[in-house]
Amino acid sequence: MEIDEKFLDSWRETYARTIIRAFGNVVSEMKKDVDYYRGLGVPTNTKFGDFLEKGLSVIFRLEPDYWERYHKEKANPNVIYSATVVIAKNNPEYAKKQRGLDRLFIGLDILRKTCQHITKKYSLTALRSFCEIYQQNPNISDVDAMVAFIKKEEVITNKSYLADLDTIPQELRDSLDLGLDEGLRAFVDQYSEQYSMDGSSLGGPKL
Repeated sequence: MEIDEKFLDSWRETYARTIIRAFGNVVSEMKKDVDYYRGLGVPTNTKFGDFLEKGLSVIFRLEPDYWERYHKEKANPNVIYSATVVIAKNNPEYAKKQRGLDRLFIGLDILRKTCQHITKKYSLTALRSFCEIYQQNPNISDVDAMVAFIKKEEVITNKSYLADLDTIPQELRDSLDLGLDEGLRAFVDQYSEQYSMDGSSLGGPKL
């Protein structure tokens, strides 16, 4: 069956928004951890970073809480990611969560950087993959669905990293909202109802 162009264009836009939102939600979760451990006094910077900040504080006569406010207000995703790595080294208990969450961060970051430039052919491939994932488990959590997608599409190929994705704590798997229901589920349901999984195309040759 020929796929409506407007449907596919709308799906591509929604896919991009969903990936970007999912990445942002993972970063927000990691930032909660960074803020929590910073409050406990656990180091969140490298030794060189600490040394540099102290030197700049002296040179520019910065206020005592300047760097604390800077990291809290200005931290970008990569800064947050780096902070979680340092925290994990200083807190083995947190490392259990951090390792899997960091791999999810990496997978979503790759998808985020490419999601707005995918071809129509790949957008259909992505939609079919999500359809298969939800057909196999209609009640799958957002995190498990995204992990399954990352594995299925081979977004990450490092076997060790793939194994780390399975270490994300069950509580986090069940609770972390990536926005998939609000984003792509409607397209998954519509595609499953209206188009054949095996014979759908964009008109002309099958994709």
